[in-house]
Amino acid sequence: MMTPAEKAQLLAGYALHMELADRGIACGVDNRPDDAPCVRVAGITALEAVPLADGRFELWQVGSSLAPLAADLSLDEAAALLATIEGRA
Repeated sequence: MMTPAEKAQLLAGYALHMELADRGIACGVDNRPDDAPCVRVAGITALEAVPLADGRFELWQVGSSLAPLAADLSLDEAAALLATIEGRA
């Protein structure tokens, strides 16, 4: 059973997924069983956006656990940053 914080993270992830899809950006949500869910943009294998329980986002380099590349991003900021990286800003 998911905790309220886990549900909030998952819902935030799907909100980012829908925002990116509205911008024409192919992406997916990975609901990892033992870790926070993440949103990955097709073609950008080195980055993932991790939703937090408060609705904010962090952008991480895949495989790095030192510190996020960007933190405390709103939904719009996370979508804009991923769109810029993807080349559709």
